Amino acid sequence: MRQRLSAFLPIILGAWVGGLVTLFIGVQAIFAATSSREVAGLVASSVFRRVELAQLVVAGVSLLLAIVVLRSGSKSLYRRLAFGSVLTAVVLVCIGTFGLTPRIEHLRIARETATDSFKSLHATSMLIYVGQTIILLIACLVSAKRTD
Repeated sequence: MRQRLSAFLPIILGAWVGGLVTLFIGVQAIFAATSSREVAGLVASSVFRRVELAQLVVAGVSLLLAIVVLRSGSKSLYRRLAFGSVLTAVVLVCIGTFGLTPRIEHLRIARETATDSFKSLHATSMLIYVGQTIILLIACLVSAKRTD
């Protein structure tokens, strides 16, 4: 049973990475296609809220599967690296969702998107998303490596 469950981890992680890449492309398209940055920000904010909710679900499932992978068989370097990568990505999702996004959203609603505070939070958020994507790609690759 554990072997079957562990086969789903690289699939879920691959879908998570694909979702983040799609998010990057979609948000760029929103800003390119919209003449008003305010409207583009409103639409992008709505997209980010939905993606964050989906990420919380996928993060929980991924973490559970990573625990199953870690506990099944030997504690190889690949299994530990996959678990550590997934755990790091889950922490980054929580930081972004519960720490940064509410503050960014508050500044966006207050129409303070030109402030240094907004720019700093936005840059931090972007770094977290890019870092999370790289970490998840690594987790996906190492979790796909068979170490049985």
